[in-house]
Parts: sequence; structure tokens; C-alpha cells
Amino acid sequence: MATAAAGLTVMAVAAGSLVEAAEGKPETSLRVLYGDGFDDDYYDLHTANEGMTSLVGRHWRPWSHGDHYLWLGLYAGNFVDTTTGSTQDGNLRGYAAWWPRLSLSKTSKKDMSWGPIADVYAVAELATGLGFDSASFGFGLDFSAPGFTYLGMAVYRRNDNWSTPSAQATFWWVRPFEAGRTTITTEGYLYAAGTDDVGTDFYSLVQVVADIGVFMGRPANRFHAGIEWYYHDHRDQSVSVPQLILKWDW
Repeated sequence: MATAAAGLTVMAVAAGSLVEAAEGKPETSLRVLYGDGFDDDYYDLHTANEGMTSLVGRHWRPWSHGDHYLWLGLYAGNFVDTTTGSTQDGNLRGYAAWWPRLSLSKTSKKDMSWGPIADVYAVAELATGLGFDSASFGFGLDFSAPGFTYLGMAVYRRNDNWSTPSAQATFWWVRPFEAGRTTITTEGYLYAAGTDDVGTDFYSLVQVVADIGVFMGRPANRFHAGIEWYYHDHRDQSVSVPQLILKWDW
């Protein structure tokens, strides 16, 4: 937990330095989730009754030469020590990740778009928490696709404290659909990475949410509710957990 706390501090300071150079409209959200079925030993998210509550903050902001995305998670439950089986392993877990991206179009002042590719980026991923620390670097692409608010991918050389350096491929999207008075939005993040001990590690978070604020007289795209699916699969274990989610976006 001390490692996670240090990581949260460093990433918050780094994100703050980019805020000064930001241009455009930033996006921030706060999310509360609950799911039953958390016995994920690899990520140390295994609770005695398999129930877990999550509080997640996310922030995206463009800046003069690219953008950055900050993700902060706090997890609550009666966690099990995956080594000894003891249920006295604390009630909180923390995790943080930061993705800065440098746009080659903005940096070179040349249009890098081609076909469905909207831009090309030099990218990094810095993560800490749950006993895991990583610093990964690579390149990424944004795509232009009808109906999608965001659609992108990145390929990294991943350096972490659990395995020797490996490749990681990451994909993400946001896709809204009009549904009468409201909007249904699908949002997803997934990655596949090599490991030394469990083969290919596949992880995804996919959600489907409805804009519920419009039924309460609130502005559109502020309050959402729905389902998020936590899925983690590798050679030794597969964990699949649907979670209820409430979101506040601004």
C-alpha cells in the first residue's frame, strides 16, 4: 500500500504539470462500483466473500503536444492473503496509472492522418499498486470511425517488477447510441501482455451505461448508471465479474 500511495503522489504531481499546458476541454469522472465474484489471486483482488466496492477517478486532458490520462482506483473489501489464505489482509487496496501521449502531428506540425488513422503518438504507461510497478513505452494510434467518440490502440515494451520485459497491446473505445430520451454508451479498455509465469495475461473492463440524469432534469452526459464487466484471464485462472456502476462526469 505504501508503494501505491507513493505512486499516486508522483502521478498527481506529474499530471498537474501538464495541466498548465492544457488546451481544449478536459474530462473528469468519478465512479462507484460493486461486484460479487472477486477471487483474482494474480492481481491480489480476492475477498473473503468475493464482494468488492470500487471508487475510481479518471481524468483526461489535452495539452499543446498531445494528451494525458490519469486513472486512480481504491478498492474495499475483506481481502484474503493469497499466499497464506488469511482473511486478515486489510480492507483497502490502491492502484494508479498514468498514460501521457505525445502527438507526432502536433509536434512535427505535419498531418499524420492516413485512411482511418487520425494521429500517431509516442506513448508511455506508468502504473503502481497491488504489488505491481511498471514503466512501459511504445507507440499508439487514434482512429476516426463513424459513431465513436474515441477509438485507439497502443503497443508497448512493458517493464515491470513481476516479469522480464515483454510486449503489451492495448485497445480502448467509447461509443454512444441514442435511445429515445437518453443515450446508451459502451466504453471499453483491454490489454494483452506477456508474463514469465502465467503465459499471456488478458484483462478488460467493458461497460454499458445509460444517461439517467436526463430523467431527473439534469444536463446530458453528467450522471450515468449501468453495468461494467471485469474480466481477467491467464493460464492459471479466469475471473469474470459483472459490476453495478454509477458515474458522475464533468
